[in-house]
Amino acid sequence: MIDKITRIIIDFSDEVEIGNADILKLRDVLCAICIRYDAKHPGRVMWLFGEGYLMTKHPLALEDDEPIPFDRGTFHFQCAERERYDGEKP
Repeated sequence: MIDKITRIIIDFSDEVEIGNADILKLRDVLCAICIRYDAKHPGRVMWLFGEGYLMTKHPLALEDDEPIPFDRGTFHFQCAERERYDGEKP
């Protein structure tokens, strides 16, 4: 079964440990999904844009001296997508 989605959410019922090897494997899966997207949408490109603890407030909404708050219990990956530039190779 293949569905079209815009988000994957995984909740654990208790705290789990995630190491660098786990993050690398998750990154590999996400990059493979982006590569498949590129193949199906020749005029578009998608890539893994960022990863880390989830920001709980947008930086532009913060005061100048206010630190960016992170949810240290949530690891977040973000993918971005855009139109492919003229002459840009897939």
